[in-house]
Amino acid sequence: MRKRTNLINLIFISLMAILICSMPVSASKVIDDSTKGVVRIVVFDQNNLLCSMGSGFAVGAGEPVKNIVTNFHVVEPNPYGVFLVRGTDDLVPAIVVGPLQTTDIAILELTQPLYNIPPLPLGSESIAYTGDNVYALGFPGAAIS
Repeated sequence: MRKRTNLINLIFISLMAILICSMPVSASKVIDDSTKGVVRIVVFDQNNLLCSMGSGFAVGAGEPVKNIVTNFHVVEPNPYGVFLVRGTDDLVPAIVVGPLQTTDIAILELTQPLYNIPPLPLGSESIAYTGDNVYALGFPGAAIS
């Protein structure tokens, strides 16, 4: 089950952050720019114990960022204990405003607008073709630090 969840998370991040080498800008530049919009999400239970973590990415028209997209399974253990990690001692509370369980997507609204996290542009399936290179960005569950 854990492998399936990790695979779903990887597929989600891959699809939502489609980065194609044939874009006018080099792939490495697109990847470097996109990493700035990827964030770590942590979820605490009612006893303030870590019960889930995952990745998300900023969305919106520009800065400041107010919304993050993540996987539903990341926030499912406790939708009322969701935080964006800004640093070791800097957690920003988030409210789950769009829980989409059937598609494993959750939209978060931050309790404070954030700067220096650029929103990622969303692509469409019309720009992706079989055989295109795809890159996944995020914080896999095993990358706890």
